[in-house]
Amino acid sequence: MRAGREKSRNKISTRLHSCYLALMVRKLAHERRADALQAARRLIVQGGIEAASVRNVADEAQMSPGSLRHIFPAHQDMFIALMRQAEDERRSAIVAATESAALASLPPRERAVEIVMKMLPLDEQTVTHAVVQLALVGGNPGDLRIKLLRTSMSRGEDEFCRRVVDIATRGGERPEDPERAALDLRLVLDGLAIRVLEHCEFTRERARTAVVRALERILGPEPGREGADTG
Repeated sequence: MRAGREKSRNKISTRLHSCYLALMVRKLAHERRADALQAARRLIVQGGIEAASVRNVADEAQMSPGSLRHIFPAHQDMFIALMRQAEDERRSAIVAATESAALASLPPRERAVEIVMKMLPLDEQTVTHAVVQLALVGGNPGDLRIKLLRTSMSRGEDEFCRRVVDIATRGGERPEDPERAALDLRLVLDGLAIRVLEHCEFTRERARTAVVRALERILGPEPGREGADTG
């Protein structure tokens, strides 16, 4: 009887140990994948998409090329994963900015400006996202999966501009054509983002001024400020 109970305990212990090892393997695989993507992002920011070769990414992530191939069987799979990661992070950033409790108490137009400022490539994280996205799209013009992801991301940017227009005009006069206003804002922000990336001397304050003026052109003067500059 005692021997049977001991044998049963040993089986349970062995099973639990096997489950633990399986969980550890999955965790390590997840960590290796994250390390590889982070390494690829660093290389693309430093040297463009050509720098993110399998060997370079493996070296940067401190793993063998074979291990990297196990994570991403095709080189293009790694780029797709980077795009999806960028899309998820961008979507989360948009939600955080538009629903920020810290900005909710600001006047509508000022709140809209601050939301836009959080999304422009003005810090390390947003610059990295923008550079990686441009490199992936420009370096893989014929890849259907990247085209589809870029389309999805573009729709997200369009929705972001609609929300900014809605926030900026709360309590005031709404634009006659909100869709046109959102499109005009999207075109301005796309151009401004490229300008910021190309000119490191383009300061945060200059970007803020450009956003304020763009909203005034698209939506009209901020309510309560009509004629303020001529008084």
